[in-house]
Amino acid sequence: MSHPAKIASMSSVPVNHYPHVAIVSSNPLRSDMANGIFMQSLFSGWPKDRLAQIYFKVAMPNMPDSDVCDDYRMITMSGLTHRCHPRKNEREANPTSSDTNHGKLNGKRLVMQHLRHRSRLFPWLKAGQEAWSAHGWLQRSLERQLKKVRPEIVYGLLGNYCLTKITYSACQKLGLPLFVHVTDDFVTSKYHGVPFSATFHQAAKRWLGRAVGYSSGCAAICPAMAEEYQQRYGGHWTWFTTVLDANRYDPNPRVPDGVVRLVYAGNLGLRRWHSLRKLALALRELATRQGIEVRLAIYAPPEEIEIHRKALDLRPTVELRGWAHPAKLPRLFHDSDILVHAESFDPQQALLTKWSFSTKLSQYMMAGRCILALGPPELASIRLVRDEQVGISLTDFDANKLTRELEPLIQSNAMRRTCGENGRRWALTWCEHEKQHDRFRQELVNGASHSHQVEPPWQDGRHADPDPHTTAKKLNNVA
Repeated sequence: MSHPAKIASMSSVPVNHYPHVAIVSSNPLRSDMANGIFMQSLFSGWPKDRLAQIYFKVAMPNMPDSDVCDDYRMITMSGLTHRCHPRKNEREANPTSSDTNHGKLNGKRLVMQHLRHRSRLFPWLKAGQEAWSAHGWLQRSLERQLKKVRPEIVYGLLGNYCLTKITYSACQKLGLPLFVHVTDDFVTSKYHGVPFSATFHQAAKRWLGRAVGYSSGCAAICPAMAEEYQQRYGGHWTWFTTVLDANRYDPNPRVPDGVVRLVYAGNLGLRRWHSLRKLALALRELATRQGIEVRLAIYAPPEEIEIHRKALDLRPTVELRGWAHPAKLPRLFHDSDILVHAESFDPQQALLTKWSFSTKLSQYMMAGRCILALGPPELASIRLVRDEQVGISLTDFDANKLTRELEPLIQSNAMRRTCGENGRRWALTWCEHEKQHDRFRQELVNGASHSHQVEPPWQDGRHADPDPHTTAKKLNNVA
């Protein structure tokens, strides 16, 4: 595994030093999706005329809301392609739904959340979707769009079997360099509980192995994942997590108000809501015993709060705040004492996040606040919080033990400040946007120079949108 070098940032990079990139992913660049936020952070500042995104409509036609890119193409499950334009996020446009848990809920999202959590049909629907999406017409649709975009390299944010298969196959057929980025361990864990899970896992392993073998660059989301994946799949792995503008985060202490304030910002899925409930009960017990005021503010999508309201409505300890736009998070984090990172203790769910690194962890550390991490000790994110001494990790939900371990964190402002300073240093090293943008750009420059046997058919300059018979002839000659 290659550990990122601590390089000096470049004040400016000529436009022609950026390769023309096609982003291929399941989700668009969008401010209320973890992967959408992640991709925005990596490509922010990229010349717009050298960037396009091709993504796939799954359950809902999520529209991009980011102006990082101007060329968005959504491929439907039937293989049709729609050109999309960034639109203001409906939650951002409706302040009520953004800032309170009683706002107007997105009906489609609420239905999907209920279906995901409570319907026995969901695993079958998931299996059917994966099988359907792997069919050749989606690959051919992707190929057609890549021919129109004419990128120098494809950046694939891969998170399931079907996307991995069709992205690799399209790039291999067209002779396009592929940069593989993985953020969750979907190969070993995504299909647990899904009919024919063993078949899907074997297919995911096989196609990711092929994609890695073909790729001109591979990245994970954290150092532990990069090391693990390099051992599993070979190749040369680096890592990129969410990158941030340090100037937007104020690490200075907030003005005290006699209340110890904890903030959680994120999704409640993967049973994170259960971890937060256990924490809230321990905080309530500690506050009663010590005679101190403690508040846990939870910022999460309104439709998820509605589903878990009964479990989390533990007033006055818990404040359910609804969704907050990413632009507001630096201020919310500054006004806190402790930032909460929650993972699921369910063994099957923990497999999915074992090698992951939450978008919020980068933000938490850049904010210079102590982190309270909840989750199994083997998770990469939990280990990082412990090893880098940026907070404390609670890995056991025995009520008495939990209260005991929380007590020094709640009582010691000096301890919280030291952890926050450690986190800020880590974030400035590995998440600061100028240095990491330049490192990311250089990875794609190197990847774009990687040659394959099949030259992209538009490289000869004769066809803006190549004739399919000419393309097939070239491919056949190589074969």
